[in-house]
Amino acid sequence: MSQTIFSKRPLSKPCASSTRAAIPTTGGFSHFRAQKQNRQLNEAEAGYDVLGTLRLAERTVEDEIVCEQIASDVRRMVELLPDEQREVVMMRYYSGLSFKEIAEQTGVSINTALGRMRYALINLRKMIKEKNLILS
Repeated sequence: MSQTIFSKRPLSKPCASSTRAAIPTTGGFSHFRAQKQNRQLNEAEAGYDVLGTLRLAERTVEDEIVCEQIASDVRRMVELLPDEQREVVMMRYYSGLSFKEIAEQTGVSINTALGRMRYALINLRKMIKEKNLILS
């Protein structure tokens, strides 16, 4: 490492003994940033199995049926949400609107739209857990 991480610079108010403090410089941190960017995670650190998530072949009929069943289950759960929460979920996930657009169309603030989405997701998680649904 050719750059130094610490340089000797005087403090803004030098002490009576005129010691100098070691102050980190930005030049030395580039080495650590480069190491961090080049770091490769293994499967355990990443939290998933690469072979389990990568498709090595085309989707099968079974994959299609499972996806349709999951989508159907999620739609049924969304229908059980309170009207305001269901509206935000439908606009966000099925219509692809931003929270700003949702707020404008529903006549509420962005924070209210965000809050409704938050509570909708909480309620969906509760319903999925209560009904023991597996969405994978």
